[in-house]
This record gives sequence, structure tokens and C-alpha cells, in this order.
Amino acid sequence: MKNQILIVLPLIYQIMSVSLAEEPKTNSSSPIDPLLLNTSPYRQTGLVLTGQARGSGFVASDRKLFFSAAQVVREEASWVASPEWYSGVNDASTPSEDDAVQSRGYFRWDKYATMSTKYGGDSKQALANDVILAWSVADFIAGEPAVIDFSGSKRLVSGQPCMITGYPETIEYDEMEGEFYQHATALRSENFETEYENYKVASLISTGPGNTGGPVWTQDASLNWMASGVLVSGRPSEIGVYGMNNSVKSLLKAASPAILNPREKSVFVGGLSGTSYFWQTTKPKNIPDGLHKFTIIPLKLSKYPVDAKVSSLILNLDISTAHVGDLVVWLQSPDGVVSVLHDSEGAGEDNLIKVDKDLSSEFEGALANGKWQLKIQDRLKGDIAIFNSLKLEVGTD
Repeated sequence: MKNQILIVLPLIYQIMSVSLAEEPKTNSSSPIDPLLLNTSPYRQTGLVLTGQARGSGFVASDRKLFFSAAQVVREEASWVASPEWYSGVNDASTPSEDDAVQSRGYFRWDKYATMSTKYGGDSKQALANDVILAWSVADFIAGEPAVIDFSGSKRLVSGQPCMITGYPETIEYDEMEGEFYQHATALRSENFETEYENYKVASLISTGPGNTGGPVWTQDASLNWMASGVLVSGRPSEIGVYGMNNSVKSLLKAASPAILNPREKSVFVGGLSGTSYFWQTTKPKNIPDGLHKFTIIPLKLSKYPVDAKVSSLILNLDISTAHVGDLVVWLQSPDGVVSVLHDSEGAGEDNLIKVDKDLSSEFEGALANGKWQLKIQDRLKGDIAIFNSLKLEVGTD
């Protein structure tokens, strides 16, 4: 009997070894089935590119909004231009820029830059504020956006099963190339712990560089996917996420005017900053007919940092007239920089309307804060011109 036991035990050990080898402890991301790309939550997951960095993101709350990590758009001590969004990518090759949706701007926590400077970009203090909300005038995806789980920060530490999707360049645990294929971890309960405020960490889970900014998904009682966090740090067998919370509503509040049409004045939210803000004056004013003197339409800009300089400026203008050839229109910055918007062109055409006219090159370096002036002349008699609205989108990054 003893001899029989000695024979059987090695066989049992071999079976157990094979079983353990098939189920590694670390939950590592792997390519998804391409047929899933048009299903939730994979269709809300996208590739995020800047001129300097690669990351991931997810469309949530509105088709014109996507979340990612602040570190994707922060290089050393400065914020970079608004990133490009790519959806439905699943290939080995770099996607064509023709498939990109260019974001117009993004909002972020001021505290991220402060903590990055003080403690370093990989510090828990910075990672606890490592999120951006980008916006566009065009939809980033077709179909419904993801639902935000504002209790995600708590849900993740409670052991709720979760899944991470994104576009890793390399798979850290396996040391394999991720290229531009969308990947996902298995849906599994992870042992997240609070490292600092909304920054949560877990071991035995791995994604890879490029997945930064990608979503952490959980499911509600009806098995609908919810965005509960943003991946912000990682190494082999360890990740960190920014857990969604009620403070994220401040980001949505700040972005709300940007995605409306017509656009409203910006909402300034404490602790947040953005790449640009909207300003407007919409009180109609008759322009004196045939008077060779400018009528001044003032628009006061404020709340930018002291002595901030313009880096971008986009104008929307509406003037009613039966003869645009009668009009001369200038825009002047507080420190005297002038752009001639219209100089008697168009003869008898109706109305002077400019939509999203980019004046960034004309006003780059001009003073942002102060009294801006729209100057209008109706130089020929015979009809009345009416100023209807001026809207400026001004960035200082």
C-alpha cells in the first residue's frame, strides 16, 4: 500500500502544477475579440495621442466628452495642446490622422500641476488628481456614451469585480508588444486599497504603458457597464487608478458650456483650469449709418493668471446688414493688438457671420485679461447694421 501511495502522489503533483501554470496569479490584459469593438464598453474606449505621448481614454456622460489621465497631456512643467481621439482602432499599424477627432480643449485639476512640481509626477499626491476631461464640437463616438459611476472610488475598494480596457504599447507582465490593438483584463475582483485620497492601488493586476488614462469598468445590478476609475499608474503586477467620485461633477460642470450650441459663457469652477474659456456679449446694438467713426463693443476678460498671454483665440461673430460691403470691423486686445476682421468686402451680400474663425496667430502673445474691443463702422448710408453677438474662446496655455 505504501508503494502505491508513493506512485500516485507524484502524478497528483504534476496535475496540480499544470493547473497552476494555466492560471497565473496576475490578471494581465490581452487583446479583445475584434467583434466586440462595437459593443459596450469597448466602443467607448479610445486611443489618445498628442505630439509627445500616447494614452487611452473613454467617452462618458456626453458623446463630445472623453476622460483620460492628466499625465498624457502634461510634459515636464507645461500643458500640451489638446489631444487627438481615435475610436475603433484595432491594428498593428499607427492609425491614420484622417480617422482622428481633434479635441478642442480639456479641463483639469490645478492641484495636479502643483503636486507634480512639489512631489513629482509619479507621487501619490499628483496621482490623486491625475484626470482630464477633453471636449470637442464634434462627437467622439457614435452611439451612447458611458455612464459615470460617481461612487467608483468606494466601489473599487469594496472588492467589486472590475475590468480595464485600453491600448497598451507593451504588456508589462508578459513583456509583449501591444501595438494598436485594444486590450482588456479579465473581469475579476481586485484588492484595491486607498493609497491617498482618490488614488487606489492593487497588486496582481497588470496592463502596460499606453493604457494610462484608460477606463476601469464595473457593472451595476443589471450588468450594465459603468466607468468607475481611470488608470493612472502601473508596473508589472501592480496598478493605480483614480477612482471616480462626486468631485468629477465639477469637471462636467466646467465642460458643459463648451459642448452647447450656441456656446454660453464659461463656468469657472474652483480648483479647475482649462485650455480655453468662452466669453460673450449678446446685447444687440444698432451701428450708426454712414458714420466714419468706430462704434465700440466692449468685452471684458478676467480670471486668467496675472499677465497671462494669449496662446489661442477663436471668434464667433454675428452682424445683421443688407450690405456687408459697408462694414469695417476690427478686434483689439487690451494691449492694442489689432486684427482686421472685415474691410468693406462682399458688396451687397447679406450679414457678416463668422463661425469659429481662428485668430490664434494674430493674437498669440497678446494680453488676455482686460477690456477687449470689437470696433465697427458702417461707412455708407442707406441701411442699418445691427450687432447681434460676439463670442471669444481664449486660451493662455
